[in-house]
Amino acid sequence: MINGLNWNYQNIPMIDDTSSVRKYNTLDDLSLAYNSIKTNNSDYYYNIKNSSSKIYSVSTVKNDASELFTRGKNLVDESNNGLFQSKTAVSSDDKKVSASAKEGALNKTYSVEVKNIAKYQSNKSNEINAYDKARFNVGNNTFAINHNGQTKDISFKVDASDNNEKALNSMVNAINNSDAGVKASIVKDSKTNLMYMKIDSKETGKGNFFEVVDKIGNAAAASGTSNKVQTAEDANYNVNGVNYTSKTNDISLDNGKVNLNLKESTTTPINVKVKSDANKIEKGIENFVNSYNKFSSDIQNNDFDSNILKASTSALKRNEARLKGIGITVNEDNTLSIDKKKLNEAIENDADKVKNIFSGYTGIGKKITSAAKAVEINPNIVVQVNQNIGYNNNYAIMQSTAQYGNFLNLIR
Repeated sequence: MINGLNWNYQNIPMIDDTSSVRKYNTLDDLSLAYNSIKTNNSDYYYNIKNSSSKIYSVSTVKNDASELFTRGKNLVDESNNGLFQSKTAVSSDDKKVSASAKEGALNKTYSVEVKNIAKYQSNKSNEINAYDKARFNVGNNTFAINHNGQTKDISFKVDASDNNEKALNSMVNAINNSDAGVKASIVKDSKTNLMYMKIDSKETGKGNFFEVVDKIGNAAAASGTSNKVQTAEDANYNVNGVNYTSKTNDISLDNGKVNLNLKESTTTPINVKVKSDANKIEKGIENFVNSYNKFSSDIQNNDFDSNILKASTSALKRNEARLKGIGITVNEDNTLSIDKKKLNEAIENDADKVKNIFSGYTGIGKKITSAAKAVEINPNIVVQVNQNIGYNNNYAIMQSTAQYGNFLNLIR
């Protein structure tokens, strides 16, 4: 009962996707009853204004809860997608062997020696003057590129007026449009007008050898494109005492979770250390703490029901000493402060220890994340029921004003 008006909203659920307000015609009741409401009734006016204020605050808390849940879920995730599975790989000599690691890679050190890297075949034509009359036979020229056991015939046309530059460019274009497993390019010295053509296999490895053979005309012979300057080779390397070969310089270890790129031959072993990505994990924890502080402060500053934080604050108190040990301080208002340097060092030294504080059985991450999820699903659980008007009426007013904010203008 409010001011003599018989508004009864029995059994209105906490979560109602179909909107209990519409079901019980709350909007109609409020609108029709407005003229009979005495706006100088301070209790009722306060309740309406207080409810509308809480609606907007609840919306903010819901958004904060959603953000906190997303960041917390990533923190406590035990799968390879979880934050604590973030890895990095550090090479003792990036110029010779670079490395990277994916989520879930084992923390491990690899000793890598490179006898030789994988190479592609490279042919270089003779240097010729760009503006001299073309050396190629006039008319159609056809040559074959034999690559990796397959033969591709390639043709191009030379006109009587063509110079060397135009003829070589025609040959290059024909090669690059042929899908013969090789690529061609022109190198020209603008000062001397000398130019030559390069033909390279598209991929490394000894299986990618090729040869250029004339069939009609003299393009290969006249240009000298059969001149091999680098032979296709496989990479030969050693990891932790075991020898391997590869047609590429991109090497996968740990079931594809660790990648090496061989750049140069080595004279001494290169150490590649795979470890937890302390910077990424520290940033993830910082984001989680910031979201928690915002979520917690919003609940307390808006005088919402702090029972939703009870499990979280209990977990913080239980882990206070452990948190302090990794650079996180529990403040008097149960918000958190971070010593970033200390936290980063703790992750570097023992990432599993830090992980257990957040995602272990007694850790803080799961408790805080559960509270955030509860509020995200049903933000109204943080609202304290005003005993002056009863739960059902308070909830009905909140739902109606949330859906139709303009109604509030009527009572101002």
